[in-house]
Amino acid sequence: MIRTVDVNTVETVRLSDNAATYGVGPKKMTDGYAYIMPMRGYINLGFYQGAVLADPKRLLEGTGKGCVT
Repeated sequence: MIRTVDVNTVETVRLSDNAATYGVGPKKMTDGYAYIMPMRGYINLGFYQGAVLADPKRLLEGTGKGCVT
């Protein structure tokens, strides 16, 4: 699904975290913009800067954490 939206994304599989990062390069926090992490019973799709994303329709769930510089 991510590749449908961004055909140029770089996928980095992180076996130690049981996750995959998607972004402009292989570095998790500086190059990545999203990640998927399978959990028991669901899959977590997260955004590294999700806490600062505009969400006027309140589609995103969770409290998020982030740093605005």
